[in-house]
Amino acid sequence: MKVLIGAALLIFWTCSLRALTLQEAMESALQHNPQIQASRAALEKAAGNRLVLRAISFPDAGLIGVAGVQGGKRTEQSSTQAFGFVQGNFAQPLFNMAVPPSRRRGDLEILIAEQQLNVAVVEQLHQTRIAFYTALYNRSLESLRRSQAQQLEENIRTQQARFDAGTTDRGSVTAATVQARELDPQIETANRTYRGALVALAQAMGNQLGSGATLPSPEGELRRSGADSPHRSDDFISSEIRAGASYTWRVIDNGKVGGAALRQREISAINNLLLEQLEANVPRDLLHIQGDFATSEAREKSLSGMETLAQQNVRVVQGTMAQGLASQLELRDAENSLLAAREGLLSAAYQTNVTRAEWDRVTGRYFQFSDDTTANVH
Repeated sequence: MKVLIGAALLIFWTCSLRALTLQEAMESALQHNPQIQASRAALEKAAGNRLVLRAISFPDAGLIGVAGVQGGKRTEQSSTQAFGFVQGNFAQPLFNMAVPPSRRRGDLEILIAEQQLNVAVVEQLHQTRIAFYTALYNRSLESLRRSQAQQLEENIRTQQARFDAGTTDRGSVTAATVQARELDPQIETANRTYRGALVALAQAMGNQLGSGATLPSPEGELRRSGADSPHRSDDFISSEIRAGASYTWRVIDNGKVGGAALRQREISAINNLLLEQLEANVPRDLLHIQGDFATSEAREKSLSGMETLAQQNVRVVQGTMAQGLASQLELRDAENSLLAAREGLLSAAYQTNVTRAEWDRVTGRYFQFSDDTTANVH
C-alpha cells in the first residue's frame, strides 16, 4: 500500500499541468477516448462487412488473356510474329437465396454499431464534462480554504502578540492554533479530490499517464446562476467520424447468413425496446431536472444572503475582539459561518453545472457529436 501511494504521489509531482478549456477537453475525448475509438472501429468494421455481404448480389466479371510469339517461314511474313487472345465473361444471377438476408444482416450490423457509438459518445463526453466540473469545484474549494487558513494564521499571530503583551492568556493562542489546524485535513482532502479529478479527466481525454505526463488544468471558474455571459469553458464543439471500408468478394452459405441476420434482428429489437423505455422516461427526468434547477437557484440566493451577513459578523467580531470585548470562540464561530456559506455557494454552483450537463444528456445534445453535424451546433 505504501509503495502504491508513493508511486501515485510521484506521478502527481512529476506531471506538469496544462491550461484546458471544456471545449478542448471534449474535443480530445472525441478523438482519443479509448471507448469512443473502439466504437468507431466497430462501425467501420460493420460498414466493411456490409459491403462483403452484399458482394454476393453483384455481378461477376472477368477477363482471360493469352499472348505469345510464333516463328517459322511463311510467305510475305516475317520470321517471327506476336499474337494474343482475350476472352471476357460476365455473370449475373437472377435469383440468390443469400441476397435478402445478407442485406438485412449488413444493415442491422451498421445500425447496432451506430447505436453503440452513440452510447459511447454520450457516456464518455458526459464523464469528461463531470470530471472537468469536479476539478474546477475542488480547486476553488481548496483555494477558499487556503485563504481562510491564512486569515486564521494571522489570528494566531494576533493572539500571540496579545499574549506577549499580557492582555490575554495562553488559552487564546492555543484555541487560535487549533482552529487553524482544523482546516489542514480539509485542504488536503480538496487537493486530493482535485488531483483525482484531473486523472479522471486525462483518462477520459485519452491522455497517457505516467512519469513526466502532462495533466490538464481546467480553465475558468464555476459559474453561478444569473451570471453574465457564459465562460469560454462552457462552449461546445462538433466532430466528424472518419469511416473506411474494405471490399472483397466472398461466397456465403445461405443458412449462415440467414441465422446471423436473425440474431442481429433480435439485438436490434432489444435496443429498440431500451430506446422506447428511455424515451418514456425523458419527461419524468426533465421534470426532475427542472426541480433541481429551481432548488439550486433558491439555495444560491439564500447562501448569498448568508455570506453577506457572515462577512459583516466577522468584521464586527474582529473589531470588538481587538478591544477585548469578544472571545476567541466568538471569532471562531463567525469564521466558520463565513466559510460554510462560501463552501455552500461553491457546492451550489457545482451542482448547477452538473444539473446542466445532465439536462444536455437527457435531451440528447451529446448525440450531435456522433456524426458530422456541424450545422446543428449553436
